Amino acid sequence: MNIEDLDFESLVPELDEERTIAKAKHFLMRTFPRLQRVSHIQASDLKSPSMDGMPKVASAVNHTDDKIVKRLAAEEAVNQVIKAINGCTCMSRQILIKLYIQHHSDTNVTIDLHLTRSHYFDKYKPLALLEFADALSGVQELRVFQGEVENGTAWGLYGD
Repeated sequence: MNIEDLDFESLVPELDEERTIAKAKHFLMRTFPRLQRVSHIQASDLKSPSMDGMPKVASAVNHTDDKIVKRLAAEEAVNQVIKAINGCTCMSRQILIKLYIQHHSDTNVTIDLHLTRSHYFDKYKPLALLEFADALSGVQELRVFQGEVENGTAWGLYGD
């Protein structure tokens, strides 16, 4: 296939923004804190992801090793989330860090970033969550595409 024959829009299918935002919010509010607890690291303590590429687990398997593997996997997941947040635009990155790492309220974020509540809730916060979902897509798929069935999961029923 030639590059001239490609329909670039087909490379990025239409997102179901509402469901993607709900899924990203759920991940950052529920899954990410659990990953931090399992990994024994807090994202607020990290400057940037530390990935040295060196193996960290022995090949023998027992229950202790399973716990170590889960902890290391959770640690890597936390690092990937930080990397994804850092891959967002400046405004989105600030919103995500303040909300989901520093645990500021929406009101404090609007004040800190000099945003009106309507601009924040209608534009900037949803955009930050969509950017995060795109940035994390190579690691964890949070995006939901138009016409996609959600395997019976009721995304959007979280009430957050």
